[in-house]
Amino acid sequence: MKAVGDGKCREYVPTGLVQSYGLPLSLPGPVETLSSGLAAITISGKYPMTTALTPFHLPAKLTITLWDFSWYTQTVEGEPFYDLDRAFAEAVDRGYNTVRICAAPLLLFGDHDIDTTALEFVNMGGDTGQRTRWYKAVGGAVVNGRTRLLALFEAAKRHGCFVIVSSWEYQQSPAFLADSSWHDMLRAISPEERHEALALAESRLVSYLKSESLEDRIAYVEIHNEIDLSRLAEVPSEGLDTFWAQRPYLESALRLLQDAHPDVLSTVCYGIPPYLDLASIPDNAQVAHQHFYIYGVLGALEAWAQVRAAPPVFPSEELKSILRDDAPPFDEWTTTIEPWRLEATGITPSMFYAYDWVDPIAWDEWMYRHFADHEIAMKQALDARLRAVTVWAAHHDVPAVIGEGWIGYTLRQISRMGPSDDTSRPTPSSGVPTLATGERCPGRTPLHTTRDGRTSTSNYG
Repeated sequence: MKAVGDGKCREYVPTGLVQSYGLPLSLPGPVETLSSGLAAITISGKYPMTTALTPFHLPAKLTITLWDFSWYTQTVEGEPFYDLDRAFAEAVDRGYNTVRICAAPLLLFGDHDIDTTALEFVNMGGDTGQRTRWYKAVGGAVVNGRTRLLALFEAAKRHGCFVIVSSWEYQQSPAFLADSSWHDMLRAISPEERHEALALAESRLVSYLKSESLEDRIAYVEIHNEIDLSRLAEVPSEGLDTFWAQRPYLESALRLLQDAHPDVLSTVCYGIPPYLDLASIPDNAQVAHQHFYIYGVLGALEAWAQVRAAPPVFPSEELKSILRDDAPPFDEWTTTIEPWRLEATGITPSMFYAYDWVDPIAWDEWMYRHFADHEIAMKQALDARLRAVTVWAAHHDVPAVIGEGWIGYTLRQISRMGPSDDTSRPTPSSGVPTLATGERCPGRTPLHTTRDGRTSTSNYG
């Protein structure tokens, strides 16, 4: 940063991705629009802030809600995304101006012969997943993929919203297609070629949106959601951890995107950020997008109940004690998921059973009772991660986005408990600067969510 006279800093900073955690951020302006389509702004404040070049069309702050792949898998009448205009209107009413999605880039813009004009989406079969977030789709929707993508961006424009483009294709998305063609196509791409294939498809996607004059709806593009927890991690490691093993592939993929579309930000996304080894993040990532799941009390609950254990340890007596009264015995419960679909989703039958049949009130009450035992450690862990990512972002002159968080990952169904008691939501100590809004994720909320699980009035950031 370069101070100018009165102590203010003249910098190129994001007009759309900046927030000071726990403190107001002064943006005295004026904003200077550059010929490159980026914006320069003058900022002041007692904390060192990141600097960045970002598209000038973005608002002063992005508030993000995660629609993942649900915007095309839950689209029959009565489901949350049947009416995109209603979905956007409700998101705006709850304070959001940005949605983060799996745009299915390899399916819609990859090199294959799959017919994407009539994609049939289904659920997991029978009642499996019907009380588990993400998986409770009705099934039966037939979607024209590109038409649906266009409709989402057009609706975003009508409602003054923006879109973070990502992909869940090497995680869950293909599991919802009626047949295995999407999953098979993805698996046929060698691990060494997957990052570049994604970048090429995303480049085509951006070009497609530009041809429809919708590029101003793009907040930024991610190569893929949580690359460390996806099948992108199958690259040869040669003794390296997944962060360093993927780094050269990610650098190359980002370079491809940035050469093709220098006016659109692109970045990587981590599920478990390497905050103790941030040098493993590619230097050409243009947004420090991280997910912070501080398991704490949730981790203690899952360890106590042994939710992720395999039979015969699963189900434990502890888990049985918090199941619904109508839960069938595990040895009598059967799942109808085809083997390829189970592989595509990455969720085990044991986890489906646990999340389908756990009593959400008993689940939440356990965390309420035990939260105090973990509160300080959870706050400290979150503070440490926030500070580490903020420093990395400042050194690289990019905005920082805490994309998902804060309490750990769970698929269990929506609780009937109200949002009045927020003791379960740890917050960092004031004065720790982050530079973007938190993200509300319908599949990974802490305890409080709205009736449809799409967004929440509780505030992450």
